Amino acid sequence: MTKRLLEITSRDEWEIAVVFANTGKEREETLQFISDCDNYFGFNTAWVEAVINPQAGKGTRHKIVNYDTAYRNGEPFEQMIRKYGLPNIRCKQCTRELKVNAIRSYAKYTLGWKKFYTAIGIRADEAQRISSKRDELLYLYPMVHDFPTIRQDVNIFWSVQPFTLNLKSYQGNCDLCFEKSERKLITLCHEKPHMANWWLEMERRYSHYISPGKTKQLELPLMFFRQKRSIAYFLAKAERGDFIPAADESKILSHTRSL
Repeated sequence: MTKRLLEITSRDEWEIAVVFANTGKEREETLQFISDCDNYFGFNTAWVEAVINPQAGKGTRHKIVNYDTAYRNGEPFEQMIRKYGLPNIRCKQCTRELKVNAIRSYAKYTLGWKKFYTAIGIRADEAQRISSKRDELLYLYPMVHDFPTIRQDVNIFWSVQPFTLNLKSYQGNCDLCFEKSERKLITLCHEKPHMANWWLEMERRYSHYISPGKTKQLELPLMFFRQKRSIAYFLAKAERGDFIPAADESKILSHTRSL
């Protein structure tokens, strides 16, 4: 999407910035991929990380990092948890603070932008995910509206490039994101059980913490995952081995559409 946008968009009409917000829980393959895109396509990506102000009423700011200095052990993520508590499928403060607000801070305080559009990488075959608040949020969906693109188009494009994102589709970028299905989480815990260590530690430290800003009663302990499950649940199922592994949908399937 980024490559196509940079190719077709008039710089006389639009000022474009490519930004990556690192949470500290991105897989190393993701960080390498972003670096490779810069080196090969010349995206000139700005790498930012959220800086969480622990004081109530003080919003998230950002700092500029790079491939070498980007955190890799969940440091920004834990800063966010210390203030807002454990995120989950209903309270996605990780996305809000570590991605959206960090990028907004960069746009406002580094670029000087007061109003800007954000291009969202949802494809034409997943258009049902388009936000109902897209006009309010100033979201654009180029792969749905400007150059309709489906998963197989993406797979074909990367199959002819000198590099790619070396992840299977179920592995994703955030290593054990709570939005992943149970099957994917068990598969990931089976492949790399050590990835669960950070999530276990966050549960140990913060499962009984409710941030001061919460106005409704919450049942403790809090957990990242659906049905109030601990990451230990997925580790145990992975160790038993009685599961069907998640499929890799990034492989090229039979396809006749032109690029």
